[in-house]
Amino acid sequence: MPTGTCKLCNKESDLSGSHIIPRSYYKYIKGNSSQVIEVIEGNESALLTNGDKKEYLLCASCENLLNTNYEQYGTRILKNTKKIVKITDDRLHFEYDYKKLYLYFASILWRVSVSQKFKNIGLATLNKFLADCIYENTLKIKNPECRIDDLLKIHLIKIRDESKTLSDDMLRRILSNFKVERMERQETSLSIFWIVGGFKVCYQISGKQELYEVTGILSKEGKMLIPIEDISSFRSTIDLVNLINEFKNRPHK
Repeated sequence: MPTGTCKLCNKESDLSGSHIIPRSYYKYIKGNSSQVIEVIEGNESALLTNGDKKEYLLCASCENLLNTNYEQYGTRILKNTKKIVKITDDRLHFEYDYKKLYLYFASILWRVSVSQKFKNIGLATLNKFLADCIYENTLKIKNPECRIDDLLKIHLIKIRDESKTLSDDMLRRILSNFKVERMERQETSLSIFWIVGGFKVCYQISGKQELYEVTGILSKEGKMLIPIEDISSFRSTIDLVNLINEFKNRPHK
């Protein structure tokens, strides 16, 4: 176990092999298999890997902090059918603990941004704001005096395949890489998204407190309507699924 500076508390300590993405997601996707089909952006084909991306980022104390404060809640809530109820063909009603869920998703984005395995995701000064809020279990930023959820909005979209090519179970087992998009009509904003558990999780980042015109944003009220959209709306998702299907259909040694 190497010694170094913990990325979260900034203390010198023995560092743990931290999962960048919560391990429970990989366990669900793998099922009875020991490997997953992984698609890496820029590659023309998929490959089999053990999937679990680890890196020496955190001390044992901060690992426990993330697990206890956020992961135990966040990895279960999106599977809770009592909390997520379909009310129309294109909407889900979702009830949740706002601070816990927000900081859960924020903690994953933060780990991705400080990881050497995701060099395309950089958050500049937002990294420190996120780290402070995650460590202190708060949404308030001390300097400048504002809230982290004024600068970073998180929204959810439930994905489905209206063509019925992909079952809901297969969609729930897709775990995509993180992608960055520049927001249309908002030159100072970025959108970072990934797909997990049948949901597209989007982070909208702005350098200033501006109005967000995106459906499915996590609401401070602890309840929201999640839009349901067909995967044909997401070009990158279709490319991902095509690569997975191509991998499954080609002969393997």
